[in-house]
Amino acid sequence: MKKLHRISLFLILVGIAFSQEIFSQSRCNSSWSDNKFSMFIHYGLYSQLGGVWMGKPIEQGYSEQILSFGVHFSDWYEEVANDFRPEKWNPDSICNLAKDAGMRSVVMTAKHHDGFCMYNTSTTDYNVVKTSPLHRDPLMELSKACKKNGLNFGIYFSLIDWHFPAAMPISSHNADSITPAHHEYNLKQVRELLTNYGPVSELWFDMGSLTPEQSKELYHLVHSLQPECRVSGRLGNGYHDFSVMADNQLPDVPYLYPWQTAASIYPETWGYRSWQKHIPIKDKVNEKIRDLVKVVARGGNYLLNIGAKGDGSVVQYEQAVLRGVGSWLAFFGDAIYSTNHTPFAHTLPWGECTTKGKLLYLFIDPTYMGKQIQLPCTGIRHIAVYGTKGGRIPFEVTNNETVFTVPNSGEFPWIVLEADFDDLNLDHKIDHSLPLNILGGTPLFAYTCGDYYTGRTIRVGQKWLTAEMPKTIAYLDEEIDKTYNLVLNGDTVQVVLDSKKALRKKTNWKKLSFSEPLVRYPVGGTLGAIPDKFFSKAFGFEGWKKVTPETKTLPYGPLTACFVVQDIEAKCDMDLPVKIVYNNGGYIKLNGQLIYSDFQRGKKINSKIVLIPLKKGANRIIAKFYNRFGDRLKWDFEPLSSYKYFEKELPACVKSKKLNFVEILHSKDAFPIDDMDILNLRLR
Repeated sequence: MKKLHRISLFLILVGIAFSQEIFSQSRCNSSWSDNKFSMFIHYGLYSQLGGVWMGKPIEQGYSEQILSFGVHFSDWYEEVANDFRPEKWNPDSICNLAKDAGMRSVVMTAKHHDGFCMYNTSTTDYNVVKTSPLHRDPLMELSKACKKNGLNFGIYFSLIDWHFPAAMPISSHNADSITPAHHEYNLKQVRELLTNYGPVSELWFDMGSLTPEQSKELYHLVHSLQPECRVSGRLGNGYHDFSVMADNQLPDVPYLYPWQTAASIYPETWGYRSWQKHIPIKDKVNEKIRDLVKVVARGGNYLLNIGAKGDGSVVQYEQAVLRGVGSWLAFFGDAIYSTNHTPFAHTLPWGECTTKGKLLYLFIDPTYMGKQIQLPCTGIRHIAVYGTKGGRIPFEVTNNETVFTVPNSGEFPWIVLEADFDDLNLDHKIDHSLPLNILGGTPLFAYTCGDYYTGRTIRVGQKWLTAEMPKTIAYLDEEIDKTYNLVLNGDTVQVVLDSKKALRKKTNWKKLSFSEPLVRYPVGGTLGAIPDKFFSKAFGFEGWKKVTPETKTLPYGPLTACFVVQDIEAKCDMDLPVKIVYNNGGYIKLNGQLIYSDFQRGKKINSKIVLIPLKKGANRIIAKFYNRFGDRLKWDFEPLSSYKYFEKELPACVKSKKLNFVEILHSKDAFPIDDMDILNLRLR
């Protein structure tokens, strides 16, 4: 057992080293990563309307998009600027509110989709300084206030613009392509913002569907002007310093790269809404604390939005919520600030945890009060209620787990405990036999997007602990000429896959039993969104259609997708070759685990062969096939009777041990980083 613990500690150290390498690749500095909790401010011409047009609340869409959903005519909307008076805009009060809330930075909308600039720009007269009667520059004032108050200053910038004449067409989904003239306009405005407004900690791009060349040009422009400025993932095409989840979304797993969740006080709007309904302040405070903890515990930063009124003041309810979160952080902040994400590969049923040095902070759901829970690790020295000098909680160590009973006292929304340790020994899964595939070991995940609607979890590495050292690597046509880095017991070897040794394998149909495949269409959301409920045994798939040739080509245009479900009973572990077809995106989960993630631009139909690693017993495959740009939705999921594969010997420079550490990861020059696409690899 002691040998296992030493190897587990080795895994932790290698994992930390790998994380640091990736952070370096993504150009993330510690200042941004340490923010943890930041303020987002949606403030613009839309704030003057407060979600109301012609005396009626506009209930469709976000209130900051009232031009699109309520006003409809740009000349009517432009007239609102004549009454736009930010007379109560007080950037020092904004900064004081942020500090009271425990926030470390402030990000403000310089320009939203309506094209109205909240700063003094030379590119258009459609800005707050030239059109507002008060001729103030709120962005400049906030920049100076943040510097004075010791807060980082960030800027939001919409990549779409409903006011710029060359930004056509304008669609309801806000993810149109950017014309060359519009791209040049964006470049000029970004140059202004990063030249005239002091140090900018992050440039928060949003929406649009840029080409890889456009994303690359903007990314490098930002870093040429302000090298320390972090670029958000919604710039698209993998060019980012930190990824951004979909609105108000939380991941189920910790991500390796820097990432952020942008959330609003009210998920239904970001801009000020005068008729917004409120739940009790205490309930909203608890809701936001819970989300903050979940984000930080999974390695991210939490950007919480408020919508300023037209006069620049902040809604009293929103002030109270932020200060309520700040009061909680004033006591529990050590468990949030300067911490690292959970050391465990998956979320735990009872709550969340963070780490700092030799401390493990446990955030336990109050419903577990008085119940016994398990930590999947050993090496713990003491467990105590957070903030107490005594009151140690007794625990037992059994089966590589630390077991204890949650105390019967605690506060909502979390019971917070702290545990200290000498060596934290994780209960890593040991793969005793070969071959190794992505269902074994520990996955390393990140988040990326081609544009907003193609956001998805990607695999950026895989780790195994095995009783045998693999000697060969097997793969399909798709992997030929690709280069992979393998870490074998600490030694890194580079493997270039070739086509020298080709073999063929037949599918053993006698050991497989298939249900009738079902399809549901059309569906929206982001590419990487497959509800967990689909994998529940109780889920009945009512309303789903039987798959026929007609259902594989559907009359649905851009931004549509379909779900496909296939249940398979396997008599043994085996690989099932499947031909998949999709327009632009494919996202596949097997028994709830991500196994395939891909996004391709353009209108070409993509066709690939993938090996589905079935386990003995019941298997459920859920696939999402996405049409981002085409004029119809096309898909296929066809099991094959045989497949050709290739095999290559691994370097024999590393000796096998009783337990062997094996890792596969991106080559160091892989930027922008996307999914490793290692589903078809087998280490044997």
